[in-house]
Amino acid sequence: MLFYGGIIVLLGSTTVFDDLLASHLETKPIFIGAIVGNAVKLPLGIGLVLMGWGWVGAIIGYIALTPVAFVVKLLPSLKLAKFRLHLDLQALRDILKAGVASWLPAMITVSGQQLGVLTLFGVRGASETGLYYVSFAIMGVVMGIGGSILGLMMPVLSGMEDGRKRACWRAIKISLVLVTPVVFTLAAYPEVPLGLLGREYVDAAPMLMLLALTIPATLIVTGVTSLIYAYGMYMTILILGLVSNLSRIGAYIPLSYLMGGVGVALSYALGAYIGLIAVIVVCRRIRFNPGFKEALLVTIFPLCLALVFHLLGVSWLVGAPLLLLLSYTIYLKMGILSRKDLRELAYALAPTQTVDEIYQHLRPIIDRLID
Repeated sequence: MLFYGGIIVLLGSTTVFDDLLASHLETKPIFIGAIVGNAVKLPLGIGLVLMGWGWVGAIIGYIALTPVAFVVKLLPSLKLAKFRLHLDLQALRDILKAGVASWLPAMITVSGQQLGVLTLFGVRGASETGLYYVSFAIMGVVMGIGGSILGLMMPVLSGMEDGRKRACWRAIKISLVLVTPVVFTLAAYPEVPLGLLGREYVDAAPMLMLLALTIPATLIVTGVTSLIYAYGMYMTILILGLVSNLSRIGAYIPLSYLMGGVGVALSYALGAYIGLIAVIVVCRRIRFNPGFKEALLVTIFPLCLALVFHLLGVSWLVGAPLLLLLSYTIYLKMGILSRKDLRELAYALAPTQTVDEIYQHLRPIIDRLID
């Protein structure tokens, strides 16, 4: 397993091509590479498992994704970079300096996330650890919706000469608008996705609720961190990583003993919001006003709706779609989500021609909601 783990780590170096393409806003090869890679990964991995290869077959399928996607992205990347072998010592120094600020906080973040699983396993055993891990995985899926937008921010902001702060806040706002109603729907009805996995997983509902509530804070921290990285404030990034994750790690053992999986989820949430406070301090230092009042408005509406539905015992069949619909309608009516934001989101999800055709049919409704 360690051997295959080492291969995965080595293949991780190919992500540099993702950053190159993203910094030029050439995201189509990244998308195609992911589609083709997954199209190979799933049948290969499943086929090898069915043939009796066990976990080795599964991990070979997983590994296959990266080289297949790499082949798709290689030619467009070489066209952009005009690749040639040349040793530039200044570039090497810059890469090492910036790289430490990137991988060291990332390592601390991963440690802060995974040590909770290991601590819970040592304190409470495999059963409760499994419940926490499933909750963490579901939270990761929702987080990925907003993270997919913010994931492009670091290379894009680093390549910009002007307008970094405006671009950063716009990306944060759009990710929050997309994800926050989903977050509070998940917090109000955590037993629904868990119940789909089996009745025994419903016991993880309090863990999933706590983990879901960390997502808005994490998105803000992620977006601001990309901005700080673009300014070359590498030591500040390291300090932010230490502040949020060391507080999280320090709380894991005592809270896991006292509260089990709920305690680990609470520790994770504690680190997320301490990190948010640290980011607010940094924002004042760099004179960046990311619109925290607007972020509060984005949060308060679905939060209130979720509390009302939870207290009234509204069924998720009614409450979940209603919470999502009312939240996005309020965002449009309040001007939090502008017509331009809505158009760019639509273009990100579907081809331009399809979006324009749909808009012509929905234009009276959209005009009434926004104007």
